[in-house]
Amino acid sequence: MRSSAVIAVAFAGLLIAAAPAHAAGKNIPYTYTIDDNPGGKATFLWNGDDLVVCDDQTDGYGAIATLYNSSGRVLKTVHDAGHDSTCYKNPDDIADGLGVRLTVCLYKGGIYTYFCRTSVWGVS
Repeated sequence: MRSSAVIAVAFAGLLIAAAPAHAAGKNIPYTYTIDDNPGGKATFLWNGDDLVVCDDQTDGYGAIATLYNSSGRVLKTVHDAGHDSTCYKNPDDIADGLGVRLTVCLYKGGIYTYFCRTSVWGVS
């Protein structure tokens, strides 16, 4: 009887050891544009892969955030065209375990960006 209990405990230990490991990602905290009174901010939330951008001022600028992997490839972008007390997010799925950074900028007139700042590293 005792040997059956030992075998059962050993088998349970093998099952636990064989379970796949799921490493948690790492959020990127809010990163603010570099203007004197920051008009934009962005964050990345790994659980849901949400890239979020907020335009915090009524100043004629919009805010844009771009998420990159460690080789500099663009993974996703999101815009907030104007201050309306709403943040916008891009929830498109990306692979887990990637090192990611974001850049947040203000923009005006299409392709022109201003006051950009790059975040610390996070993990998707």
